[in-house]
Amino acid sequence: MSRSGGAQPEPVNNKAANNMNRKKTACASQRLNASHVVEAELEHLDWATKQPAQRWLDAVYWRRRVLAVKCGFELTDLQVMRLEKILQRLGHSPE
Repeated sequence: MSRSGGAQPEPVNNKAANNMNRKKTACASQRLNASHVVEAELEHLDWATKQPAQRWLDAVYWRRRVLAVKCGFELTDLQVMRLEKILQRLGHSPE
């Protein structure tokens, strides 16, 4: 009875596919729910980068924070433009 050998991989693959679908759904809902996080971060970065530089909060630090938002979230075109303005204020030159 070689039936059990051939039928085993299919449920395992289905389980993996179901896990992937759950993860994709979770990521999509996190992305939708993260829009308020992005807006709050943009507001803070915009305000903070207009303040006088402090020794431990220099342009390099703020540039890293801006790039982390840019890389870590799916942004709207308007959000990308806001981030680019902040980077320009920090002396960022496009590479």
